[in-house]
Order: sequence, then C-alpha cells, then structure tokens
Amino acid sequence: MNLLEVVSNDKNEIIPINVARVIGLSLDELADLLGVSETSLKDEKIGCNISIQTKLHNAVEVIMLVSTWAGGPYQACSWYRNIPLPALGNVTAETAVKMGLGSYVLVFVESISLGGYA
Repeated sequence: MNLLEVVSNDKNEIIPINVARVIGLSLDELADLLGVSETSLKDEKIGCNISIQTKLHNAVEVIMLVSTWAGGPYQACSWYRNIPLPALGNVTAETAVKMGLGSYVLVFVESISLGGYA
C-alpha cells in the first residue's frame, strides 16, 4: 500500500488529518506547509476543493518519492521544507507548491528519482 492509499478515502479524496499524522505534523503545520488556512483543511467538503486537493496530492506525491532516498516521510518532509531546488529558482518544494508549481516539483523529483541531477 502506498502513501496515497493510506491518506485517501474511498472516493480518492486526500484526507488532511491522515496526511498530517503520516508525516508527523499538526493540522495547523500541514496548513502552513500547503499555504492554506487550517479551517479549509477541516472543511467537510474538502474533496470538492480542487485547489486544496491538488496541493495535498502534489505534497504527498513529492514526499512519497523523496522518502525513498531521504530515509522516510519525516526526513522527506524536512527536505520538502528546507532544501532549495536549483531547477526551480532555488525555492524549496514547499514554496513552489504554495506558488501553484507543484507539478514542476513533481517533474523535478521524478527526474531525480530516475537518476537525473539537481
């Protein structure tokens, strides 16, 4: 079972509290990580919010890929928040996702996982 399956419900909606638990953050910290309000993560209609679901999906995908070489989800979350990415103008993955550039972060991380260079 992969991380997306663990944090999603039967409608394939990512459940924020599940993400927070897996990567060791509070819901408030997860909201900060995504650049959204904590209230929006508690909304019962979270699955209908495409913007937040996209940010959650991108963050989970990146953390899932990075955790294989970072040592686990906690370390991957630290990388996500702290390591500047030269290919994206030296912003962190966290900043890029907040800016709506999550798909670029995914492409970058996927290329690294396939043997590319930063």
